[in-house]
Amino acid sequence: MAEISCSDHFNADIRYKAGTYLESLKKFHTVIMAQLYLFVFKNTTPLSMYLQTQGMDVLQVCRMVTEMVNNLQAHDCDSQIILDAAKKFAVWANSKLDTTDCKVLIEEDFPLPRRIQRKKRRAGELAVDDEPILLASDQFRVEVYNVTLDKIINSLHSRFAIHGQLFADLACLDPQNVEDILVDLPNRALERLCRLVIKFDSNATKEKLQSELLDFASKWQRLKMSLDEEYTDANNEGQDEDTIHSHLISETEEQSYSNVGDKSGKCKTCKSCIACCYNVQSNV
Repeated sequence: MAEISCSDHFNADIRYKAGTYLESLKKFHTVIMAQLYLFVFKNTTPLSMYLQTQGMDVLQVCRMVTEMVNNLQAHDCDSQIILDAAKKFAVWANSKLDTTDCKVLIEEDFPLPRRIQRKKRRAGELAVDDEPILLASDQFRVEVYNVTLDKIINSLHSRFAIHGQLFADLACLDPQNVEDILVDLPNRALERLCRLVIKFDSNATKEKLQSELLDFASKWQRLKMSLDEEYTDANNEGQDEDTIHSHLISETEEQSYSNVGDKSGKCKTCKSCIACCYNVQSNV
């Protein structure tokens, strides 16, 4: 920027814009705002990345939001950390610039406040300029740092935190939670979702939705089978039927063989064959 603003190879408009951008980059306010953005992104990036993940768990999103809100609220009084980081960066940047031919100097702190000329006032007149002058660091904490955190926290709360029960209801529809549903379905499950569904189905009730969910969960192991698994399962069932049929035939044959008598050809059990009839007649 410094070279462009002083170079004759660019027209006056470009040189003016380059000089303006350079003056903005040199200000300590720009440095401290960059540090504030880094602090915000450090806390929000994990959640942002997870929200872009395919197949994300909505219940885990709600939990991550709650933890992030608690973490941001715990840093309400940490504006001094941002201020110290900005000063440290400015000192480091100036030390690097000193090793070059660039004659740019970055502000290492807020500029001193200008002296305010107070107007004379008459007896009993209230002056609007009698407010106490805040230090630049205090002004940054009150007007920038706290306001930024409050807006982030309120945005997260309005978009996610207040819908925690709805996220829990949607988690009940996740097939990964089928086993937990069959073991113990909470009594309040699908309550929030029912209030939304009833707009489209006046007969919808929490109990009805829970009953349908439990029925679906009990059949999920069968419903989730792929086409290949379905054919494999059908083939196994066919083999089982063949095995049972063969076993029954074997038992029938063994029974028939057991009805045959000893070597003399006499039957001992059936009492309906020729040998048994002969034995009965002989014993009469």
